[in-house]
Amino acid sequence: MILSAGTSKKKALTAFSMVKPSESTKTLDRLGKDLFNLVELYKNNDRVGQMQSYLLLSRLLSEQCQVSWDDISQTQTLQIKKPKEISGDSLQNPSDPDANYDGHKGKGYTESDQAHRSGTGPSERCQRPAAGP
Repeated sequence: MILSAGTSKKKALTAFSMVKPSESTKTLDRLGKDLFNLVELYKNNDRVGQMQSYLLLSRLLSEQCQVSWDDISQTQTLQIKKPKEISGDSLQNPSDPDANYDGHKGKGYTESDQAHRSGTGPSERCQRPAAGP
């Protein structure tokens, strides 16, 4: 789905949940490449590199993707990690860094996170983009 300027906020917020299961791998690969390109584009920009949003995107890339160098093609290769390779306390959603994965309950908040909040408890080829602004 391509979102345009006229897309309603409600529709925009549900864009990721509208991905068909048969297209999920393709969508994750595309999102991984986009994430990689954003992180690479701004990695040498001191002002952007200190922003919390950039740091979260960089963390998401390192925890959810495997980036390696391919000597033959002279490009970096990106692969989305398999679910079993991703730690339960990894970043699940950059817009909600406290959300994590509880294997018994699924994505969301673990009981300790909820207690803490309430105060009651303790693979595709990627061309390296040109230098950023």
